[in-house]
Amino acid sequence: MKKGGRWRWKYLGKGWQPPEGFTRPREFLEALARYKALLRRREALLERLAEAERALS
Repeated sequence: MKKGGRWRWKYLGKGWQPPEGFTRPREFLEALARYKALLRRREALLERLAEAERALS
């Protein structure tokens, strides 16, 4: 948390549990990697489609 332009840290304790629906950092990074892979696959498929359309013209 930032206050007055400076970072302030608050210890949450050993027993702290994240709120329901909270995404853990590792899970988030894995989901982000899957998303990026899907975007790359989509772009490759769109390029192949464009090549096929050019070949048919």
